[in-house]
Amino acid sequence: MSMVSAWRAVLPAFVVSRVGLLLIGYASLRMAPLGPHDAPWQFLPNALVFDGLVRWDSGWYRTIIAWGYYYESLKHENVHFFPVYPLLVRGVMTVIPQSLGPDAAFAYAAVFVSHVACYLGLAGVCTLARLKSDEAAAERCVWLMCVFPYSFFFSAAYTESTYLAFAVWAFVHAERQQWARASLLAALASGTRIPGLFVGASIAWICFAERRRRVSAPGKDALWLLAAPLGCLVYAAYVGIRFHDPLLLFHVSTNLPGHYARGIFMHIAHVFVQPHDLASLIERTTIILSLFSLAFVLWMSLVAGRLFGSAYALFPLASIALPSLYTLDANGRYASVLFPVFMAAAVTVPTPLYRVACAVSVTVGAAIFALFARWRHIT
Repeated sequence: MSMVSAWRAVLPAFVVSRVGLLLIGYASLRMAPLGPHDAPWQFLPNALVFDGLVRWDSGWYRTIIAWGYYYESLKHENVHFFPVYPLLVRGVMTVIPQSLGPDAAFAYAAVFVSHVACYLGLAGVCTLARLKSDEAAAERCVWLMCVFPYSFFFSAAYTESTYLAFAVWAFVHAERQQWARASLLAALASGTRIPGLFVGASIAWICFAERRRRVSAPGKDALWLLAAPLGCLVYAAYVGIRFHDPLLLFHVSTNLPGHYARGIFMHIAHVFVQPHDLASLIERTTIILSLFSLAFVLWMSLVAGRLFGSAYALFPLASIALPSLYTLDANGRYASVLFPVFMAAAVTVPTPLYRVACAVSVTVGAAIFALFARWRHIT
């Protein structure tokens, strides 16, 4: 299996899914243009093909690049967004013509970084799936990830695709017992999103499971595993020094509205007692899709652990459990990067069900991305 074959194998799924996504966003905004009061901002009002990808949390990354990190109160801060993605975007912005304006430059750079990372991540998924199963299952896995309803976040100005690329290649190098590369990629994942810490824990699990099979103690190369959480730790240290509170990241991440803070059941109850209007319908639909995503991850994580090893259950289960302790809002988005569950589905789902799942996913994904592009609250 060559790296070139992995790049070529993912190209059809990448091109078809990403071009289709851009066309859906364009059609949504072209057929029903946003009015002056429909959006808090538009960074690319004259480029509707890409404009729908820059919504909601994208604005926080814009503030980080424009003003740096700030903390004025628990309700006015941007420190809960980790630094690796905005640093990559800032780097790309240096080669974008300044005549575009800072907002447009940010939007183009962010979407570019997300698309490149998406392609890298899918190539990693294909490579890993081939290592753990076979070529046919790897192809199905890539398609399942590309058509998953929330896969549009891989193209948006969000961290999903960047995180996926770091995480999956960390697993690939761990399977090849290249612990230095695996650990450095895990460190980058932990500097992109806090669940990146579970990437490091999972590759450590792979390392020590391999050592147990060989009935030998971990070698010196396993010391590289100590570097896996450095991305998160370095950022936490920076925040502590800058804002004089070493626990600030914990404080801001647990500062939730009342219906979130009291757990997922209170959150569900809060959503379903809202008045009947379009906004509440979208929120209820989001909760239902999140419950389906949660069930899918829990089920397929157990299958992945049985098929591929315990680390392939640890990573998705820990990643979905953390946010599910307090909210179900974004479980679909969080599930989109959990490649072990898609690997397990690609191996175990029969072909007729696989085709039905792809068709349903495309339909649902097109609908929710069209809403997202129109500033409806899809998380």
